Amino acid sequence: MTRGAAAVTWIALVIVGFGLAPPARPDQTAWVLDLLLGRWAGEEPWVEDEFQLVGVWPELGGQLLRGDWRARPVPAWPFVLASVGRGGYALLPWCVLRSGERGAAGPGPFARVDLPYALAFAAASLVFG
Repeated sequence: MTRGAAAVTWIALVIVGFGLAPPARPDQTAWVLDLLLGRWAGEEPWVEDEFQLVGVWPELGGQLLRGDWRARPVPAWPFVLASVGRGGYALLPWCVLRSGERGAAGPGPFARVDLPYALAFAAASLVFG
């Protein structure tokens, strides 16, 4: 993704998320707490899948950017860490701020297992399974 496309995507995401999103549920805090504690009774199945994907996508993004964590002038790790709670709102600014050269990816802790593919498979199984 080019820096310009990332900037446009991020601005559009902020406008849609904060300007056009429906209002919050009155019981949103209790509802999220129930989801965190695994109380799925009465919920639609897609809500459980989407909630579980919230944990998979930041890990997948972090693994795909593991060569860029420290090698660039703007390190990726603070943005990946913030994406756990804020998703694309936190990760897309790094795509805008990064420099053009790519960092050297060294063998990570999961060098023997291709973790990004495994996480992508897990995400696809949650969406389509």
